[in-house]
Amino acid sequence: MRATNFAISRVSPAFYETVAESGREIRRGFCNKCGSPISAHWPTRPQSLIVAVSSLDDPSKFDPTLETWVSRAAPWHPFHSSTTKFSEASH
Repeated sequence: MRATNFAISRVSPAFYETVAESGREIRRGFCNKCGSPISAHWPTRPQSLIVAVSSLDDPSKFDPTLETWVSRAAPWHPFHSSTTKFSEASH
């Protein structure tokens, strides 16, 4: 999603930076109280934000449009019929 369309309202997240499998640095946001994942983004693409659906106030309002890394999904993982799917990361 666009980073400007998202706001964290209840906690100040803690961040952890690592190098993704692609070789790019990725910055992950977590709840500083319980450690639940909130978000992730690449510092080289600050306009884009990956948001953990479980971090939303009402996840039932989330309507996914794409799915990434489907090549690594567990055999039991359900896919949404209307999403665009990427075998690995979407660039």
